Amino acid sequence: MSAINPALARTMTSVRRTFSKDSFASVKSSSPMPTPASKSKPKAKDLLAERSQLETNLEKAANDYEVSEKRRADAEQREVSEALRTEKDNALKDAEALRKTAREAEERAEASRKALEAVEKAEVLRRAALESEERAEASRRSALEFEGGQRKQR
Repeated sequence: MSAINPALARTMTSVRRTFSKDSFASVKSSSPMPTPASKSKPKAKDLLAERSQLETNLEKAANDYEVSEKRRADAEQREVSEALRTEKDNALKDAEALRKTAREAEERAEASRKALEAVEKAEVLRRAALESEERAEASRRSALEFEGGQRKQR
């Protein structure tokens, strides 16, 4: 905001006093010496001071704008960072869940592999038992035949 020039304010006050209701009819009588035109004009010094004040206010407004823009940019960056952090956290949780699922699948696969090995061993043992039974049966037949052959010879 610009400040009112003090010289202009004094002039306006003087004019208001001159043209008050009581003295409006006798303007010339209230001011014995007319004020020169140079007094009503602002002085160069006052104009420079006002210009300096306006420049200061402009610089301050520009700085305030820069600060507000920086704060806005920082807020946007925080918002984006928070969104990325949330997305990263969710991705990490999903990755951990997938790792856990993969670990469980590996454990089930290992258990299945061990069960398959046990089934294969059982199959090998069953075949060995069948072969053993077949040999025992063959031995029994052979023994029966031998006995039968021995009886015939007697």
